Amino acid sequence: MNEINDFTKLILNELERNRTSVENLKSNLDKKFDDLQREIVKIQTAEKDLHDLKLWHKEVTDTWSAKQMKEAKDEIYDQKNKWSKAIGLLIAIEIIVGFIISWILKKF
Repeated sequence: MNEINDFTKLILNELERNRTSVENLKSNLDKKFDDLQREIVKIQTAEKDLHDLKLWHKEVTDTWSAKQMKEAKDEIYDQKNKWSKAIGLLIAIEIIVGFIISWILKKF
């Protein structure tokens, strides 16, 4: 009878160990599943962003061709360069006028 009790205790201990192992496995699987779900959401978000960018690009290229974009960019740079030249010329004139005024004041 004592052997049966010992055997029963061994079986119960083994069942308890198996239950613990199954719970740990379930916990690990739940964590991995949650991680997988997060990654799927990230991928879906990236796919949506990519789709939105493709639509935007299509709309932009339908509205403006690459040649028109280049012409607009070149025009902006030309205007920027004209302002730079005008400001440089104004500074040069101010310096010359300053020298003339100082030369005139030195004479008197």
